[in-house]
Amino acid sequence: MQSKAQKNGLVVAALLTGAATCTFGQGCRETEDASKFDGGAANPDSGTGVGGDPRTLPSASALFGESCATARGKANRVPAYMLFVVDGSGSMISDNKWVSAVSALTAVFDELKGLSSNSIAVGLTIFADRQDYTIGEFSAGPYSQIDVQLGFVGVSQHASLRQRVETTEPYAGTPTYEVLNGQYPLLAQYVPKGPIDADGKKVLVLLSDGVPDPDMPAGADEQAFSIKLAEDWAKKSDSILTFSVGIGSLNAPDVYDPKFMAKLAQAGGTARAGCDPNETNDAKKMCHFQITPGGKTKTALTSDFLAAINDIRAQAASCEFKLDRTGGTLDPSKVNVVYSSSDGTQSVLPQSGSDGWSFDNPTDPKKVILTGPACERVKHDPNAKVDIVIGCFTLVR
Repeated sequence: MQSKAQKNGLVVAALLTGAATCTFGQGCRETEDASKFDGGAANPDSGTGVGGDPRTLPSASALFGESCATARGKANRVPAYMLFVVDGSGSMISDNKWVSAVSALTAVFDELKGLSSNSIAVGLTIFADRQDYTIGEFSAGPYSQIDVQLGFVGVSQHASLRQRVETTEPYAGTPTYEVLNGQYPLLAQYVPKGPIDADGKKVLVLLSDGVPDPDMPAGADEQAFSIKLAEDWAKKSDSILTFSVGIGSLNAPDVYDPKFMAKLAQAGGTARAGCDPNETNDAKKMCHFQITPGGKTKTALTSDFLAAINDIRAQAASCEFKLDRTGGTLDPSKVNVVYSSSDGTQSVLPQSGSDGWSFDNPTDPKKVILTGPACERVKHDPNAKVDIVIGCFTLVR
């Protein structure tokens, strides 16, 4: 007969492709990839944590070794579906902007291929370049397709992404509103297919070096319409976040407008905390990601691009981890979260609203959400792992 704790503490783990579930009574053992639960609960009803103290967990190894630990499962982030929309207008050819952007993007694509992650899908559209056959002197679009459809960055997707960005060059004007107006609905319609995990969040990343071209169909309203689009899509129930990477000299307002790029990020829900959308001099105070050529070499500018894109990837990475409720009910007071950094260091994260983790719903949890510095550490560590351990009293701060 199952004990009360066994009935109320059935196995819970991250709901991800390949994550297996089993009840305590099945005595599951952890496999080499840590995707299954580690059974062996000697006494889940003991009511004690590590060292007899229900609120003290000195180390992850101690937690894993305790008799109160009844189940353990590997967790992964809620996935992100990321569409890069890249400005290929004629002005991108100057100041090493295009060659360095291409180098940075290919480096990111290479890294994603190496990660082979099911939790990120990537797509790409380049506009106003030599391969944009929709653009004319006073017209552009409709941008009714994504150049490289979103997908898992495996061998085929990686080749398609690199080929699109490496086999073109800048050419025409800057129809920002027209391309955004076409791409947002397409990203919204994206449905992940295996091996990409479901129920992710959608992100559009605009890289642009100019102001929207008033000679395009929206005319003088190009900027206002673009900002309104970003705001509208950020507010939808199936929201799309917009990251803005501005590329241009801060002392050339006739060809580059950092205020527009900042307002686009602000409207799209990705503005930096405490930023000033009207800042035009100090990049650290801007709401968007600022790339300033300033005569920099290709190598230096590529480094700037790469840092910005990787920062966006980190911000887009979720701090939410889904709980698999198929195994039964969960005792919320007997859940612990263990973070394993890319160098193998393990630490138990406390339940904390300021630096640790919390449930999405304390009485009926379906997600574990990392908070504060704990969230930032995991987001900026692409090879980090998170384990959910069941059975021992929760460490609370």
